[in-house]
Amino acid sequence: GKLYAAPDDANKILEIDPNTSSVCLTMKASGLWAMAAVSNLGCVAVPRSGNRAVYVSTPAMTCWPSHLLARCEDAEFADIDVVVGDRTFKGHRVILSRVPFFAAAFRSGCSEEHSRMVKIEGISAEAFQIIWQFIYSAGGDAVINLHNIRRVPLLREVVEAASRFEMELLKAQAAHFMAEVIRDELTVEDVASWLAFALKYDVKVLSACCRKFIAAHSNEVLIAEAGRDWSKDLTAWEAIVGTATGKRRRVQDSSAI
Repeated sequence: GKLYAAPDDANKILEIDPNTSSVCLTMKASGLWAMAAVSNLGCVAVPRSGNRAVYVSTPAMTCWPSHLLARCEDAEFADIDVVVGDRTFKGHRVILSRVPFFAAAFRSGCSEEHSRMVKIEGISAEAFQIIWQFIYSAGGDAVINLHNIRRVPLLREVVEAASRFEMELLKAQAAHFMAEVIRDELTVEDVASWLAFALKYDVKVLSACCRKFIAAHSNEVLIAEAGRDWSKDLTAWEAIVGTATGKRRRVQDSSAI
């Protein structure tokens, strides 16, 4: 139908056709209903001679990002339990399957297909909550949450988990905020370990931050690492020495310095 809006004393009204978006002036002022929109996606219709109003509900379809994010904390229609520590996340396989880890778990032949439960070890429920929210969003909402996190251990855990679940965008975002936090907190005692972490998870923003610090404190860093066994991570040790000395070289024995 069409919508009519007019004050009580009007002898002409505007006729609005929602289908064609046309607006015209009409003389049909008598016997019509005046429509008014209300805040909860409905309309109130009042006849000119009436003393009561008719409420017309007009529920709207939610946009896809909002619908996804709402399912993050809603167990309705959930068809899988994801257990992390002592917490159970109620999930939806069709949404979780966007993550390769879960897609593999849900495929035919896996025990999770029949038990409708996935148990995840090696991650805290707090860190997984961030992973969970990111899965159920387009990414932007999780950025806001990460921006408010200033705890390096939690951000580090998110980077590790995002790498594990092949969620590169989340890994990059968590690493970015982690680098912002630790940039002014690096010391000669821990910068080498952070560079090793950055190289392991291919976190370029953190790697650049650590290399800059090592270059500025080369002697102190090499002295601090002199007694540490880097034999199991020669790639990181080579990067540390190369950054400290200003050149890349092959280091066969970490005890050389």
